[in-house]
Amino acid sequence: MLKIDLQLDNKDAAMQRMKEYIEDCIVKVREKTRQEKGADEVRKSVARLMSSRELLNVFLGSPYIPVSVFKIDLNMQNSRLKLWEDAVRENSGGEKFVVFFSVLSALMTYTRARAMEAAGADSDTDTRVLVMDNPFGPISSEHLLNPLFEIARKHRTQLICLSDLKQNSIMNCFNLIYMLRVRTSAIGSNEYLKFEEIIRDVNVVQNDERLEKAVFRASDIKQLSLFDEM
Repeated sequence: MLKIDLQLDNKDAAMQRMKEYIEDCIVKVREKTRQEKGADEVRKSVARLMSSRELLNVFLGSPYIPVSVFKIDLNMQNSRLKLWEDAVRENSGGEKFVVFFSVLSALMTYTRARAMEAAGADSDTDTRVLVMDNPFGPISSEHLLNPLFEIARKHRTQLICLSDLKQNSIMNCFNLIYMLRVRTSAIGSNEYLKFEEIIRDVNVVQNDERLEKAVFRASDIKQLSLFDEM
């Protein structure tokens, strides 16, 4: 789904570029120190010069890193890798959504894994949760939904989605569904929410995934003037 092409021309040339870049950075920092710049300004300059992005650009010899993403077509023979720029410009709304989701999932997984490793935890067992508000506007076809949820499973990401769409292609992607409906009470004009629980596979639904409900009661409010005398 995602290919980042880190092309290195020559290892010796890359090391020489890094050596020259670091020496040039030392000169720049020394010059700022001679100009009696503040310590905070010098630290910010060093952080910018030594950032991962700058160092990677110098190591590769180019600030441009080709990124290719997989275009999923209804006819699998037409599915292929495309450059990121071409995919953003040419893909349909649903195809672009899957592309963006694959990149977001990869970045989430990578950053979470690095954080877990830094904390001394096992990054191979960590999980993620992604809450999405109405993500199925541009995407409801099975040939796009299936890879999207496969990506989520691969990255051990639980998807909690809010939507008013009820197509079977969408409903079949979830094991636990709550249908919320607004109802008017039989007496008076008060409204309340009624929910229907749908469980497609009881064997995979955990107890801590079930919906908890809270009741909010509004009481009469008395308006007070800001300038009332005490």
